[in-house]
Amino acid sequence: MPDACKGIGLFCKMKNIALLLLFMLWLPAVSAAQKNDYIWLPGKGKVKEVAFGDTTYPWGGIRMDFNTFPPTTKRHSFALIMYVQSMISDKNGNLEAYTNGCHIINKNDEIMDNGSTINPGPFHSGQSCNIYYPAYQGTIFLTDPGSDSLYYLFHLGMEFSDTFPYFAGQKFYYSKINAAANAGLGKVTDKNHLLYPNGGMAPYVSAVKHANGRDWWVVTTKQFTDRYYTFLLDPSGPKYMHQQVIGDSLSRGSQCCGQTGFSPNGEKHFNASNETGIQLLDFDRCTGLFSNPVFIDSSAVGKFGPAGVSISQNSQFMYVSTSKFVYQFDLTAPDIEGSKVLLDSVDYVAAPEVGTFLDAMLAPDGKIYMVSLNYIQDMPIVQFPERKGKACKLEQHGFKLPALYGNDFIFNFPRFRMGPVDGSACDTLGLDNMPLAKFRWDFEDTLSPLQVTFTEVCDYEPTNWVWSFGDGSGSTERYPIHTYSTPGIYEVCLITSNVNGSDTLCRTLYLGVSSTQNPTLQAGIQVMPNPFQTNLGVAISIQLMRPRLSLYNIWGQMVLNVPLELGFNDINTADLAQGMYLWRIDATVPGGVQEEYISSGKLIKM
Repeated sequence: MPDACKGIGLFCKMKNIALLLLFMLWLPAVSAAQKNDYIWLPGKGKVKEVAFGDTTYPWGGIRMDFNTFPPTTKRHSFALIMYVQSMISDKNGNLEAYTNGCHIINKNDEIMDNGSTINPGPFHSGQSCNIYYPAYQGTIFLTDPGSDSLYYLFHLGMEFSDTFPYFAGQKFYYSKINAAANAGLGKVTDKNHLLYPNGGMAPYVSAVKHANGRDWWVVTTKQFTDRYYTFLLDPSGPKYMHQQVIGDSLSRGSQCCGQTGFSPNGEKHFNASNETGIQLLDFDRCTGLFSNPVFIDSSAVGKFGPAGVSISQNSQFMYVSTSKFVYQFDLTAPDIEGSKVLLDSVDYVAAPEVGTFLDAMLAPDGKIYMVSLNYIQDMPIVQFPERKGKACKLEQHGFKLPALYGNDFIFNFPRFRMGPVDGSACDTLGLDNMPLAKFRWDFEDTLSPLQVTFTEVCDYEPTNWVWSFGDGSGSTERYPIHTYSTPGIYEVCLITSNVNGSDTLCRTLYLGVSSTQNPTLQAGIQVMPNPFQTNLGVAISIQLMRPRLSLYNIWGQMVLNVPLELGFNDINTADLAQGMYLWRIDATVPGGVQEEYISSGKLIKM
């Protein structure tokens, strides 16, 4: 070992290994960033205030930004009053476009050039498109295999084939978007292109990367059947490939309430209907064919049936919500149904309505977020989906939102950060899975403030993880928990690697240091709007212990003191008079032992 590495240990050894791997970097690799799913748009319509009983709540669109861990949130007025179904960001995580199933909207919240009236049919007559578009998972944005500025929107046209909410997709379309056109505001260059003319498709579409690491497989199903349709998107455009009859022969009912998608590694496909159950299928990313059907009847999860499904980033655990309950299944178990664990049931806490567990989505931070059918101001969240049983820490009110959100579907994203199946017959483009290092930290134990949980959320199939905690110690565990001896400022680094190469990410952890030493604290706290009227919002995107907001009048008298939570905090100030106020936030920083001043400012109430 070189003398420079004496006393430094494992981390320095891995740096040398990383240098030895640099010679491999001339090999072609898949694009590293691919943050196309980093902006989420929950909520509905324009920003305003609404009354539930005697209480006023914030309403309107919401923007969740996963370019930071945890995500930052803010209120955001959408172009239309409906819910957003799907969205796409560029490879660097900047919003490009979104859709409500009726129109395509640009980054400035305006109908995109030639983006009006997608999915032509009865829903564009009368007021239908101003109320609800019932393609529950009937739209999905995909990146063009040959360009960073071109995108495809696959969408299912809907017809009134039955009574609400039982609708069937009749035709399958795609529309093509040039995001660079119109000075970056985009243009729909090919709209409502009919991809498959036959009717009766179920309102669900999902997608996964081809084994070559460039192209896309797109999958939808025939309503009331076990027939699957598979399409391919390559540089020449979308095309129909084949259909396959496989799996259970039970009627899939209306498929009004359920979810479909792929596991993060692309090897499993799920198709859930609350009326029948969950169909699990193995998927071959090379041929686009399904095999090995496993059916879990809806009776296995209670009378409500499966509504939402999501799978942990390590592709081991499947989470199934049934409106009232959440279950975990181990996809690696010999008996998948027998591995079922009941995680929790609805707690019936009104906020302002009683929330439910519904559709779920694995986020870029490695956590699983859920929607609620009823209106609440937070999202249920699975904090550690890679853990078995209740150690995964399901929290019904786990992530605070800046406005009420109630919906029965969640955004439809594929996994953008997938490479080829290295060594397969379809690995023909010379691409390689070059690991991309990412990680987050959490503070689980308030009684042990110097204990930090580290979770890797790396992409492109890493097989090794080497951590340096910045205090001279390290770990080769995938999900280490480390206890520091003293508060301090630590540079935490992760080297992740596989046979193709390695990647390193370092982040600064401010553990138990004063707020004046921690520049991330100021950036992680927002108090808004200013001036304000009845409701005051405090957005916290950093880890703090027991944060509190205090308001003081111009005479220095405290007039308000309220606890805060991670995420968005909506505070009613109806009892306060108009005028100027001073605000102050105090908390215990991670690893600290006592409460201290964090941030302050001035506000005017109108």
